[in-house]
Parts: sequence; structure tokens; C-alpha cells
Amino acid sequence: MTQRKLKIFFDLRLCSDHLHLQKENFYIRQLIMSGKENLPPSIMARRFLNARPFPDQNLPPPAFRKQFYFFYGTLMDPTTLARVLNLRERPVLLPAKIIGYHCMLWGPYPALLDGPGGAAVHGMAYEIQSPNEVKLLEDYETGHYENNVCLISFEDGTKVVGRTFKWRPGKGDLKEGFFDLRGWQMKDLERDI
Repeated sequence: MTQRKLKIFFDLRLCSDHLHLQKENFYIRQLIMSGKENLPPSIMARRFLNARPFPDQNLPPPAFRKQFYFFYGTLMDPTTLARVLNLRERPVLLPAKIIGYHCMLWGPYPALLDGPGGAAVHGMAYEIQSPNEVKLLEDYETGHYENNVCLISFEDGTKVVGRTFKWRPGKGDLKEGFFDLRGWQMKDLERDI
């Protein structure tokens, strides 16, 4: 096994105690077994990964673990992310991409949707440090987006199972287009003046 596969395997072993992580572990096992690390998960696999298990009243809530979140819109801006997460300093964001998705626009904001198998969405990733940060992100994204599992690829070739906010179907009209971060930053700056 390669070092990356061993790391994934050990991460899998550490996480297997928690029910909510079992769907992520399934995908990691599929990656290890298939050897097809460069292929995105199928739509069926993504639906399986995002399925919510029935809560078991006898189990304690799962422990929080740090996890990377992939951002493709306004949260790619470190100042905005720092404001949303109540951070004292600007966060360090890492260039990344996710495969098998595409973006459309909901007004001026991007909406992430399932896309063709080879389609890539480029953005930034940040490692979330606490459950409170997850809650702050979910509040910022509103009910129009849902917190979903994804496979994040970094520029150095490293891949991690992380999370992103996908458009919730039926939540508004979308149109074709691209999100312009620089243009949005300029309009945000003008609003602050």
C-alpha cells in the first residue's frame, strides 16, 4: 500500500467508532479497494455519502474532529471567513478543487450542484476547528445550502474527505454564470464605505 492509502486506512480505523462517519469510511474503503483515486464518486455514491442515518437514542453524540471545508464563493475571501467565524486573524486558506460538481448563480452568489464526472470546481479549503465554527458556517449559508460530504483535492495531489455547502434543490431560480470573487470584494468594500 502507498503511504497515502495507509494514512487513509488508519484515518478510517480511527473514525469507525462513530455512526455519522461510517458513510465517509465507506467511500474511503472504496478508494482503497478500487485504486481509482482520480475518479470522482458517482451520483449514487454521493447520495449514499449524504444520506442521514437514523439517530440511535442509546449512542452518545459523536465527538467533534477537525475537518476541511471546501469554499467556492464568498467564503474564499479570508476577511469574510474571519468575520463569519469570529476569528481574530485572517485564516490560512489552501487552494483546492472538488471533482464531479459545477456551479450556477443564485443572484450574485454561486450555487454548487452535481455535475458531469470530470467537471472540477476550484476554490479554497480551510480546516474547521470547532463545532461552533460549523454552526456559524451553517448559519451564514442559510437554508438555501446544505452541508455535504465531498472529496477535496489539494494542489500537491493530497485528497481528503471533507465537507462543502451544496445548493438545496427547489430553493430558488438559478442561472448560468460564474462567480467573480474580485468583483464581489469590490462591491463589498463599496458597501462598507
